[in-house]
Amino acid sequence: MAIDLDHFVAAKSLRLKDALSLTARPPLHSTTFVLATALSVWLLSYVFYDKPLKKLSLILAVAWLSHHARDGTRRGLWFQPFGSTPSLPMWLYMGTVSILPLISISILHYQQQKNDVFIV
Repeated sequence: MAIDLDHFVAAKSLRLKDALSLTARPPLHSTTFVLATALSVWLLSYVFYDKPLKKLSLILAVAWLSHHARDGTRRGLWFQPFGSTPSLPMWLYMGTVSILPLISISILHYQQQKNDVFIV
């Protein structure tokens, strides 16, 4: 739900009607932004040797991407500056929401098994 607060910021109003009648997508609805943010937090976890940052990056990715997939069933995914995809079919949305947590936990498990100096 917090992801949709950018609707109110973009509308410059606290009225629900204004937030729902935007002509353009708000900035946090750019899938490019989401991927770049999650990747940046992931890389920062290595720079600062901070284990919780790695988990946070995956939590952000799962939360944001599942939200984008839900929104994508209506308007497609927005990859700024490249454009948008067609609306996602329901089976793709359901599959994405189901597989994202599994991918996330697999990444964490793989990192732990590597016996890296930096174990999550």
